[in-house]
Amino acid sequence: MSGFSFWVPFNGDFKLLDKLKEHFSDTINGNKIEGIYFPAPQEFFGSARVVKTFTMDDAKKVIGFCNDLGWKSNMLMNSSCGGADWYSPKTISKTLFLIKNMKTLGLTSITITNPIYLQKIKKEIPDINITVSVISEIASVQRAKYFEDLGADAFVPDRDINRNLELLKEIKTSTKMNMILMVNEGCLYRCPQRNIHYNFTSHCSTPNEKEYYTMDFHSNYCIDIKKNNPEELLKSQFILPQHLNKYKSITKSFKIVGRTRYTEDILNITKAYLGEGGAGNILNLMSGTTPIVCERYGYNISAKLLDDNFFKKVTTCNKNCMNCNYCKKLIDKGLTS
Repeated sequence: MSGFSFWVPFNGDFKLLDKLKEHFSDTINGNKIEGIYFPAPQEFFGSARVVKTFTMDDAKKVIGFCNDLGWKSNMLMNSSCGGADWYSPKTISKTLFLIKNMKTLGLTSITITNPIYLQKIKKEIPDINITVSVISEIASVQRAKYFEDLGADAFVPDRDINRNLELLKEIKTSTKMNMILMVNEGCLYRCPQRNIHYNFTSHCSTPNEKEYYTMDFHSNYCIDIKKNNPEELLKSQFILPQHLNKYKSITKSFKIVGRTRYTEDILNITKAYLGEGGAGNILNLMSGTTPIVCERYGYNISAKLLDDNFFKKVTTCNKNCMNCNYCKKLIDKGLTS
């Protein structure tokens, strides 16, 4: 009985909520859904994913659903760029209005990237629980302490340190904030386009600039690299369901990524993580561009290939891939298409 808890994404399909209720109201293997996260209404705030229109009424429905089940709700306000008027009194006032409105309906927490907004929101609404986004790149004790001092209650650390267990432990023991590990983001390790891609999607997730998302050069760059160098798929800092137990001394809180995935995909991914196994092709677990690569080129990597030896290797190596061919050899051995 592991006792892990998971945040699950809402993809805009309300049938997903009914199916989550049907299949995951009770614990699985001692693990449970802690809550559902969803974007802020786009008329108020951008986020890190470009999804279909999400309104105030939609947000109210998700919050109400969570309240009925005793699950928590988290509204994403994790844009990394809000344009020139982001700090104007009008924009800040509108943001505070939104949070206060949602909180009266039972919203339990928000996720924030911008530290200025975090500080302002905590000052004006001290009893709202605030999680620092993975986009804020907390990868050191010092950075974690900065956000804690601003009023954060929880944080998702930089995904690129997911396999640095000693650093995770050091950050965890140095702060009172709850640590939530992101398990299945499929982005490239140390991607050079990560920050500007987030800036791009932050703008494109808003109504006025959504049309420009057809020119997502960053995703195309990522897809090409994964196609031509499939070993990069293994270097991505995912945490597999069968390896969750390796993190129990660090945290028991995890976040499943996938707001752009189909409903059945989210259900299957949630089942695999709550059950701590049964992944099959690990690429089906991932989000970002990895599902596109998997579908387009038929790539398959069996979870059985990535055993405890794999976990030990990738959590103890020095990440100097130029002097190591471990992932390349493993891909040559186990990648099918």
